[in-house]
Amino acid sequence: MIITGITQKCNFNCLFCLDRQHKHKKDLSFGEIRQLFQKVKSYKEDTVMLMTGESFIRPDFLKILEEAKKCNLKLKVTTNGSMLSYYDFLVKVIKGGVVQINFSFHSHIPKVANAISRNKFCHSLQEKALLNIESFNKDNKKIRERLAINFNTVINSLNYKELEGMATHLKKILRHTPFRVKFKFMDLGGNDSTFYKKILPPLNKIQPYLLKALKALGGDNPTDKISACGFPLCILSSYEWSSVELKENLYHNNLYLDSRGINNLRTQNDIAKEDFYKYRECRGCSLCEICPGVRRDYLKVYPNFNLTLSDKNPKEILHTLERISIFDSEIKNKHKHKCNY
Repeated sequence: MIITGITQKCNFNCLFCLDRQHKHKKDLSFGEIRQLFQKVKSYKEDTVMLMTGESFIRPDFLKILEEAKKCNLKLKVTTNGSMLSYYDFLVKVIKGGVVQINFSFHSHIPKVANAISRNKFCHSLQEKALLNIESFNKDNKKIRERLAINFNTVINSLNYKELEGMATHLKKILRHTPFRVKFKFMDLGGNDSTFYKKILPPLNKIQPYLLKALKALGGDNPTDKISACGFPLCILSSYEWSSVELKENLYHNNLYLDSRGINNLRTQNDIAKEDFYKYRECRGCSLCEICPGVRRDYLKVYPNFNLTLSDKNPKEILHTLERISIFDSEIKNKHKHKCNY
């Protein structure tokens, strides 16, 4: 899968936005997007994930979707969900061929959702989008089976104590909609470290609330319905198998393509090496060899070790991953890396 973007513009202004410094950049023209899709085909990839900005606010998005179909590309889109509050647009997007919607959903509480997005309409738009998704899926079983609905929740000081309630809220609304939830560590992005510390609690404070939310969504059994991105394995106690970095580094090495520098590709492994770090104390952890560590951003505000070392057997975690049907056997055989365990 190629991960890229078609715009930097967005109708929200989230506290932790990674694209804040790029919002002034001019959008790719439709012709440039056509070239981008042709370049993707040359890499012999058949799937494109649009991540930067809010892709759905482009007036020509449906035309872009049609171009992707002409190139035999599957399109996945990360969105704040605001445009999906319009039912007709939602139907056109899904029937037009979008195979996966990654919905950035950070809180079910009105004041919190609006404060995080810095948009007073965020909560009302997102709730309407949830109801629209559920309504569509309830009446379209065949399409529902091929459409993936994923929720991305960035954990911060405003929402971390309410993660379990958010999980329950989604389950209550989306009764006919299969969905996955990914809890994400907050990157520094365009913020300075002082601001960052205000809105990111230390990992040991986040841990109990994160574990309750994971349990609310997936119970005690390993499942591909939940994942956690950017966290060291010790924080995911009993849910180590939910680590995105562990799964992707073992099985699926995504490619990240800069939409302006079309020849600039970065792999998931490249990003892991650049963005993660391990404390000296981590050497005493039984999971050190398979753990990604902590994000370097975290060290800027929490330089002192504040984690609890694990004594889990890494073999058991890797065997658990093998049992979860996250990727099919063909992908596993293509991307699996050698491991000492």
